[in-house]
Amino acid sequence: MFISPKTTKQGFTLIELLVVIVIIGILATMATIAMRGTRANARDAKRISDLKQIANAVELYYADNNSYPNFVTAGNTLASLDGTKVYMKKVPGDPSTSTSYAYYGSTSRFTLRTTIEKSVDNIPIGPVIVTSGGGVRQALNTDNSYMNADLTFGSTLVGHWALDSNTGSRDLTGSNNGSLVVGATVNTVTSTGRFNETDGSYSFDGVDDYVTMGDVLDSVFIGTDAKTTISFWVYHDGSSSNDLISKYSSSSNRQVRVLIRPSYVGFYAYHLGGSDFIYNNSSSGTVPANQWNHVVLVYDNSQALSGKVVWYLNNVKYSPTATMTGTFTQVSDGTAALQIGAMTASSIYTKSIMSDVRIYNRVLLQSEASQLYNATRP
Repeated sequence: MFISPKTTKQGFTLIELLVVIVIIGILATMATIAMRGTRANARDAKRISDLKQIANAVELYYADNNSYPNFVTAGNTLASLDGTKVYMKKVPGDPSTSTSYAYYGSTSRFTLRTTIEKSVDNIPIGPVIVTSGGGVRQALNTDNSYMNADLTFGSTLVGHWALDSNTGSRDLTGSNNGSLVVGATVNTVTSTGRFNETDGSYSFDGVDDYVTMGDVLDSVFIGTDAKTTISFWVYHDGSSSNDLISKYSSSSNRQVRVLIRPSYVGFYAYHLGGSDFIYNNSSSGTVPANQWNHVVLVYDNSQALSGKVVWYLNNVKYSPTATMTGTFTQVSDGTAALQIGAMTASSIYTKSIMSDVRIYNRVLLQSEASQLYNATRP
């Protein structure tokens, strides 16, 4: 009888399995990195293409209007002031965030800016810029004036509401969109803007209309070293009640107020509990009625009382002394909604025309406040 020899099936050893797993892991990692690089390249290519297309559109706008557009906002149409000619049906946004590219336009120049993730067409990783009459290129240290030309001043612009028919109360920085609350009496409507453009501002009725963003930007105002700059354009009629910007929900839950009166401009910052506050009512530099005015308020709580508040009115600096009531250390950490055009808790509504409201999370220098004025003035 024949007996076959005994055979044994050999499997993989543990070491062999580990080697295979490591190899698979390395290949998967390399594939993932390659895929990420491909996607980054695609995003960068779109960014460069977007900037070129937008630059072409604003140059065409300039050729017809002898001035560059004031705003170029992602998702919106770029058209002539009267809306009869379209230069770009839908302005593209950044492929990662869909937000607008940093843009600045004036009567004589424009700048567009973004940041690329990888080198594209010999442009290294980092900030790139397009300026009037030039192509896309790397942004250099010598381009500081251009880099700040979009008026974000180092990306410290945390709220920007144009208040026009194009973008309404949408926050152009992308985070704090507002809602226009229209009362039952007289509706707030868009009005002629400071550049005489159609529907370029919000005309508040002074009765029951305002814009609210909800309880946002607390960190801008709160803290013993809080630093804030508020900028806006306003055309008022000299009426007695004009709370333009506020965060104030009740007498025990209030944070800040920015107001103008026939005889002064004012800023109030309220302490924890609402009973103690500092205020700055300046009879000098009163905002003239029946004309467009640019107001910049700078609040720096790290300074001594006399230096906490500075005003710039139509590019002129005013430094009146703040006054303290009770004990003030920092703005209340409350739940008051940020409002434009009213302080609804006290039923105060402004009868003013407003546009281009901006909030920064730092102190703007006098030179920067001047740049902001000159870049946005009619």
